[in-house]
Amino acid sequence: MRSAPAYLRHLCKEEQHSKLDDIERRLAEASHIRWGADGVPQSVAEYQRWRAEGAVIELLTTLPEVLEIDAQNNGPTEESSEHVHVNRQSPCIFLKIHTGEGPIEFFEADWNLQREAHPEDFEVVAADRGTTYALLRLTGVPAGDTQERFSIRRRTDSRPFRWHGVKLTTSPWGNLAIAIEDEDGKPAPALIRLRSVADGSLWELPDAIDMRPQLNNVVNQDFISFEPGQGYTFFLPGTQRGRYWVAKPTSEIPIPAGEWEVRIQHGTEYLPVVDRVKVSPNQWTRKTYKLDRWVDMPSEGWWSGDDHVHARLMSKADADRLITYCKAVDLHVANVLQMGDVARTYYAQRGFGTEYRVGEDNFWLIPGQEDPRSVLGHAIGLNLQEEVRDLELYLQNDLLAARIHQQGGLYGHTHMGANACFVDREMALFTPMDIVDFNSIMQASLGTELYYEMLNLGFKMTASAGADTPYGGTIGAVRVYVHTGNTETLDPDAWFDALKAGRTFVTNGPMIDFTVEDRMPGDTIELSGERTLSVKVRAKGAPGGSSVKSLKVVQCGAVVGEEVSDDSSREEVSLEMTVDPDQGCWIAVQATGHDGSEAHTTPVYVTVNGSRHWDLKSVPKLIEKQLARLDDIESALQESENAVERNNDPLDYWNQLNAGQATAVRARLAKVRGVYAELLEQSEIQAAKN
Repeated sequence: MRSAPAYLRHLCKEEQHSKLDDIERRLAEASHIRWGADGVPQSVAEYQRWRAEGAVIELLTTLPEVLEIDAQNNGPTEESSEHVHVNRQSPCIFLKIHTGEGPIEFFEADWNLQREAHPEDFEVVAADRGTTYALLRLTGVPAGDTQERFSIRRRTDSRPFRWHGVKLTTSPWGNLAIAIEDEDGKPAPALIRLRSVADGSLWELPDAIDMRPQLNNVVNQDFISFEPGQGYTFFLPGTQRGRYWVAKPTSEIPIPAGEWEVRIQHGTEYLPVVDRVKVSPNQWTRKTYKLDRWVDMPSEGWWSGDDHVHARLMSKADADRLITYCKAVDLHVANVLQMGDVARTYYAQRGFGTEYRVGEDNFWLIPGQEDPRSVLGHAIGLNLQEEVRDLELYLQNDLLAARIHQQGGLYGHTHMGANACFVDREMALFTPMDIVDFNSIMQASLGTELYYEMLNLGFKMTASAGADTPYGGTIGAVRVYVHTGNTETLDPDAWFDALKAGRTFVTNGPMIDFTVEDRMPGDTIELSGERTLSVKVRAKGAPGGSSVKSLKVVQCGAVVGEEVSDDSSREEVSLEMTVDPDQGCWIAVQATGHDGSEAHTTPVYVTVNGSRHWDLKSVPKLIEKQLARLDDIESALQESENAVERNNDPLDYWNQLNAGQATAVRARLAKVRGVYAELLEQSEIQAAKN
């Protein structure tokens, strides 16, 4: 049952995939609860599974070519013939077998039709009494017509009681050749999706880049399921969202004759391609597509990156596939992260440091890590010279961050935008320690709640983005742009230096150029007296897509200026204004595209007479929230200590580690509570002066 949604994608039209997404989400949540999600009763898992099963059955009734077989009688063996039209690339037969009143059961099997086989090799096992849905995945279906027969056996019987015949027919074929060129006429990889105009089905590119050995074969299938084949759903804004294949610059595709919709994506700086192609039987149809760039960010000194890519990187073949993927989505820096937990590491890297970087045509793969991942959140280390992993210090991120910094690396917090994986605990405890270089505020979408809280307490917070491939998205769906100033060559070390300095904005569509008094994001303006500051913003988007609908200037979380455009063809929206910094503040910009895409800058920080860049009036409540999160950490530690005391199970690695390091964490809790107390006192003194 758990695997059914993935297999069903072979039979579903594009519009049915949202139903499958919902089924997979419910099954994943049920599995997560069964694995011990904190405070969630098992009844919720059963409810989610029940809802998923109901949705699967509902979906089955909408599938075409479902053969219903009434096998309720116990009469003699019967032979009949059914005619089925199958998709030759991913052929399946779906049966609905009635054997009387009873529960619903599922059966699946793989049948290879390209080898000579005895008919008895093809057997369907049905419920003794009830309804059985049988999914038969076929391989090697010949062209033209094929006749096969199969047996049906009740689960408790030793021999089949019925035979059934089926006649399979495939469509006549043509051949489609696609060549992709960049704006300079050079061959370019890209994302391609082929969709049948007649029935909405998607077609697998046979020579697409196969990332399964590095992604699908590593990830825990209990928490995420992949679609079959080499395609992935790209969670892009608006109508761009959908399943795509990472295609080489040229593809030759045997495909059923008919009319096909071709969609091509090449990252946020290029216009998507949408075309219709008629493929004739037994003929070549050749198409060349030239990509159209609507903006050139490297020419302005901005280079795109993703701080959160999980993929095995152990060979030249791994590197070649992964860098082709990055080129296909026009992403210049992929931080390829080994992932760790209390038990082990995943997504192996062959090494760290400059000699293990992979660079080609201003595209770079840089090994890093997401480790530790603990009761105190998930932390990222970028630009490492060596792995930083020590289970004896696993909850003491400040010591691990010091090791990362000693080797010139960057330490950051992820999942902030989604407020997931205990990141709120992580931020409350470690941000006041002044160890954090960047914060991922954009994963599947932009999230600023936690980000604004810490900014309003006067902490510097560099904005970054990462898709969390393969868990939260796909490479290039979101990205951080970093300003190195170099318009010709990307120097990875300069990129990391600029990221640390806060010269960034995050986006899945719009591009932002933003200054305060000619200072860039990440800069600090120190004022010795009160005066207004000039703000200049220019935001661009792809016409008809990420073109800017709303451009906002944000001061300490409040919108102080906005420009709105109802014209989706307008390429640029600008805004100039003055801002009163009051007693210190931060100023940032947020843009929203007509297609729902979003972008957000790192702030420019403003201090007045040595003040912090904070929202003075909200400090008491914000500190109260952080202290509550520290209390939450204390409760989590106590729960682990209680669990160890009750069970004393040395194989309960999670609770054993938490309990073993509880004293060290409590020392840090006490220290950080002191920092918050000092901030509260400082805010009261400043408020009294005013």
